[in-house]
Amino acid sequence: MQPKFFIDYPQERIEEGSNVYRCSICKETALTINGLLTNHKASCKYRIEKEKALSFDD
Repeated sequence: MQPKFFIDYPQERIEEGSNVYRCSICKETALTINGLLTNHKASCKYRIEKEKALSFDD
């Protein structure tokens, strides 16, 4: 069974003093990503590698 949400991507804090994070690869905010691979940019290495790994699991 494949997970529905993916939160293991590398994250970085957007600015000091806030609790807002983003993917350190594609720079989309965690709120935009909302745990979904498709919400990362299409060029994001994390998304590409995760989709490739999931296609091998089928």
